[in-house]
This record gives sequence, structure tokens and C-alpha cells, in this order.
Amino acid sequence: GAGSAVGVSGTFTTPTLDPELEIEGGNIVNNGFFVTASADNSTIRDLAITSFVQTGIRPAGSLPDMLDTLLIENNVIGTSPASFTDNPALRGGRAIVARDLDNSTIRNNLIGWTSWGIQFDFDNEDTLIERNEIRGVGTWGMYLRGVASTSQQPERLTVQGNLVENSGNDGIYTTEALGDFTLNENTVRFNGTGVRLWGNNNSVTGNVITDNTGTGLLLTGDGLPSYPAPAANLVSQNQFGNNSLPGIDLVETGVNPDGVTLNDDGDVDDPGANGLLNYPIIES
Repeated sequence: GAGSAVGVSGTFTTPTLDPELEIEGGNIVNNGFFVTASADNSTIRDLAITSFVQTGIRPAGSLPDMLDTLLIENNVIGTSPASFTDNPALRGGRAIVARDLDNSTIRNNLIGWTSWGIQFDFDNEDTLIERNEIRGVGTWGMYLRGVASTSQQPERLTVQGNLVENSGNDGIYTTEALGDFTLNENTVRFNGTGVRLWGNNNSVTGNVITDNTGTGLLLTGDGLPSYPAPAANLVSQNQFGNNSLPGIDLVETGVNPDGVTLNDDGDVDDPGANGLLNYPIIES
């Protein structure tokens, strides 16, 4: 891995790993590890996991029995343990796909050139995603997904100290999430949209979000079935630069960028993300 300092403060550094044991699917086997709800308190550590058709690591709880206290750390997924570089024969499908996960940790992993990076589905709660490097995946670096119509929605996730770069789509994509996410001290660069955020009471602080071909940070708007526009989201002390669209886009309707929204007198609470808060005007 790059061993890079990430985020505004540089407090977190991505890992450099050289695991000695490699598990290879040969582009024939579907999953490297399939972890069921009965495997609470399990650890997957210090492995190179390559060329599995569907998923490298697939933790799968099932309500009401969530998979609790799983630790995934110090693994290399999608590339050789000897060199963190692209080898098409080793890419495989999605690196990590987790559903109904609780009180768990995914940290210090190197994920490269798989089809997706880290995917969360449904009721993932109270889980830490920390100090991972996700590079060159075909679609989303992180894809944190819920289903609002069935109330299966992730909440209270902490995403901090990660490097997400060169994803084919968004760097960090959340959809139909309840919120209470903490996105802190990540570097998200060279993706499509840097971060696309649903939900309320999220905190986005200390991130470096630069050089993306779309918006830096997009907060989705109104008009979504079974789902209100995001509100009460804190966006503070981040670094934005060289994104092709605005650094921050508070969307009025839907999930796609709509550009600069004109200020209104008195900054009334409009329909849309964070009430379409007026942007500042500095006069001298």
C-alpha cells in the first residue's frame, strides 16, 4: 500500500502489508470467506485473497440474528501479496460485502482493482471502517446501502482514516441510510463523485476531497420514495479542491447534482438537503 497520511490532519496512515498466506479462487470459486450469523466474535486477519468470482469476504447476518463483533484486518484483497499493483487475473468480484453486521471492525486492509470495494447492505450498525486503502475498483469504493421501504437501513457507522481513490463511480456512496454516520479524516480523490450522502445527523469533518470528476460532497435532496431529504448534517473543516463540479452540492430534489442553488432572503428552511442552507457571501 501507499502508507500515506490521510485526512486534513494526517493523523491516520494507510497500511503497508505483506501477508504470507494467499487464498486464491482461480476465477472459479464464488466466495473466499462466507461468514454466517453464528460466527460472532470471529477474526479474518493477515491474508491475501484474490480472484473469487463474487466476493472475497462475505459476512452475512440475518435479522433478527445480526452478525456481531467481527474483525477483518490486515488483509490484501484483489492483488498479489508481494506487490500492491493491478493484475487482472487476480482482481475478482467485490472485495467485502457485509449485511446485518453489528459492533464490528474493518480496518487496515488493502483493496485494489476488484469490481467493488466495501459494500454494506441493510441493517449494518455501530461498525468501524478505518485505515483501509481502496484503489482502482471498477465501481464504488464504499457502497453503504439500505432499503427505506422495509426499514432495513445502516446507521451509526464510523468511516475514518481511509484512502479511497481511482474508483470507477463514487468514492463513498450511501443510499437510503438512516444516518448518524461519522466520516472523519479520510482522503477521497480521483473518483466520480467524491462522497454522496443520504440521511440525517451525519458528521463530515477533516476530510480531503479533491480531484474528483464530479461533485466533491453531494447531499441528496427531496422527492425520494419513503425517504426525507437529509437534515442536520455537519460539514466542517474539510479540504476541497480541483473537483470538476462544486465542492459541496446541497441538492433540492433527487440524488444527482444540481449545481449552485441561489441564496434566498432570510435563508428560510427550503425543501432539499440541509434546508438548502445559503452559501456565505463575504463583503469587504
